[in-house]
Amino acid sequence: MLIVIFTYLRPSDLRNVDLCSKRLRACVNQHIIWSPHLERVWSEVTINRPKTLLLEDRVKEISLSKLKIALKGVNTVDCIEKEDYRRALAASLFFRGRKYMKDVPYKQNLPSWSLYMNNFKVSYYFGRQERTRTSILKSELCTIRFRFFFKHSPEERGWEVKFFDDYTLHSEMHGELMTWQYMDYDDIDGGKHIQIEHYPVLRFSRLKNGVSWFRMIEIS
Repeated sequence: MLIVIFTYLRPSDLRNVDLCSKRLRACVNQHIIWSPHLERVWSEVTINRPKTLLLEDRVKEISLSKLKIALKGVNTVDCIEKEDYRRALAASLFFRGRKYMKDVPYKQNLPSWSLYMNNFKVSYYFGRQERTRTSILKSELCTIRFRFFFKHSPEERGWEVKFFDDYTLHSEMHGELMTWQYMDYDDIDGGKHIQIEHYPVLRFSRLKNGVSWFRMIEIS
């Protein structure tokens, strides 16, 4: 009965209930409670919607070497199996951007409870962060078709630009392949800046009307 009642609560209320007792925490951390909230986070996203909404499944696709690189700021002395690194990465992504993970001069020690969080719950909070991410992954960059608009160009519809994963791109304006590079790329977060040939560096941002589109603006 408690679980049924908790399905009507908002995530902020569930977080408060979680702190009351072990019994209520066990009731709150159920798939049936967090699954609708996770779906709601991604309901408006169509273009950049991930193949799987569960963070655990997304982390499984990362190799062990990349897991270790992504966890360079986390204490992984207790990680032995690949599954241990996966849990540590999921927990660190859960805390990413929060005060808990800031201003720590040494490697961060993750609390033991964070390594065994409900998969739907941690995916919900990670999804909220992901929706406002201003960096862009290479897979996203090479999937989206961009249009470049120049201040002094008479072309009002813009010039279509297509990025390729071999670090080349095709521009309607130039008519030939050009090269591009990330200025600050991370396997987990992607990159916020790219440079095309010798042109000024471009920065990514989100459009105001939603969560599924990126735009690039020139850094002056």
